[in-house]
Amino acid sequence: MAMKCFVRMFSLAVFCAGLANCGSGSPLVSAFKGRTGGTAIVVVNNGAAVKNQVFSVGSTMSTSVVPWVTSSAQNLQRQANVSVSSGSFTYTIPADSEVTFAAMSE
Repeated sequence: MAMKCFVRMFSLAVFCAGLANCGSGSPLVSAFKGRTGGTAIVVVNNGAAVKNQVFSVGSTMSTSVVPWVTSSAQNLQRQANVSVSSGSFTYTIPADSEVTFAAMSE
């Protein structure tokens, strides 16, 4: 599900910048950087509970990111921009969902 949504939004001219799974029950996280500067983080929460997640992105993303949510209730729905402050942002990942955070270089 996550890759399908990601490919619908971005060209294939990207490379994987990182992949993380921070333990049992944690969301799966992948980061991608485009050749022209765009950046995306794809998060998959397979759990039955929402996850309040902090993302430390340093200076790799702009001052805000756009979350796009795919779940049983939402089909690649754009959400309100999230501010990146001091190189990090926090977002509540819905249960059983995929969220793509997109940012273009400034």
